[in-house]
Amino acid sequence: MLDFPSATSGLSLFLSAIGQNTDAHIEAIAAHIKEEPAKLKAWLNGEEINEVSRIKLALVLNMPSWLMKPDFEEVALSCEGCRIPSNHIYVGSGSDLDGYWGNLGFKVPGCENSIWMSCSDSMAERFYSMIMNEEHEAVCFAGQGLYSYLVVPHHMKAMRALPEAADSVEGDWEIDDLDPVEGLSVGFTSLLADTFQEFIDLDGLPKEMARDIQDFCDALGGEEKIFEAIRQITVFYKDGTSERFSIDTNDELFSENLHKFMIAAAYADLLDDEDEMPKSIQFRDDMGPVVIPLNSVALVRFPSTYTDARRLLTGE
Repeated sequence: MLDFPSATSGLSLFLSAIGQNTDAHIEAIAAHIKEEPAKLKAWLNGEEINEVSRIKLALVLNMPSWLMKPDFEEVALSCEGCRIPSNHIYVGSGSDLDGYWGNLGFKVPGCENSIWMSCSDSMAERFYSMIMNEEHEAVCFAGQGLYSYLVVPHHMKAMRALPEAADSVEGDWEIDDLDPVEGLSVGFTSLLADTFQEFIDLDGLPKEMARDIQDFCDALGGEEKIFEAIRQITVFYKDGTSERFSIDTNDELFSENLHKFMIAAAYADLLDDEDEMPKSIQFRDDMGPVVIPLNSVALVRFPSTYTDARRLLTGE
């Protein structure tokens, strides 16, 4: 659990977690974002960070942009055991950071190769909890790339967890460019989530910063490919067929449905019957509401913007 009493700001919490909170570190970071060290120290002590500087820090430090918002405690504390998304390699369960652990592979009916996702430490813990508890009907895995996944374990052909040090699986290692082996920059993906939820306005950014974001987009295949990815849900059915749907970047029906799956999986022993695991997957595509019975589904791949901490935990 994040130790907020010892942190005066989300920025302070993050720099402490990555061991870059000394005067020398602060001076180097300030120089990188072309700011005075005194101003950076003021932000560390709780002074509100302006939007442009927040975006600079997210990109330079590779940290979630929401962690530098005034409501960072509310966002993180609204989920018990929340840890800070990070690209640091295996930081361990005792850390405030939720770093890169390895990769999870899901072999669904009808697909020759597994669907691989980059996996954080907490997602690895969720995976092992899922395979140890046969009562789990469906489990949501927040990806470190542009995709997250809802998995129905009883409908999988096989599942595999590969820690960072393990070799790739020969003959079964096709990696999606939008979900690379070690995930994408946490700073970039959190800004991407904010952008498409209209928390920030990219048009108002300095040219140098806008170019950095553009470079990230180009490396992934361009804005059009990214926009398509964050507006698409792919449903893999247990009968071996699959279907793609186009959804809005802020589909409230899907957000509510997904949140119910998350709560049901996390607190299965504590919920009343009316709060049990949803029996269907629900969202709106271009034609209207879509309802898919859970018992027909093996896996659902959806945009990771829906599992961004700020959005998932606050409902925004």
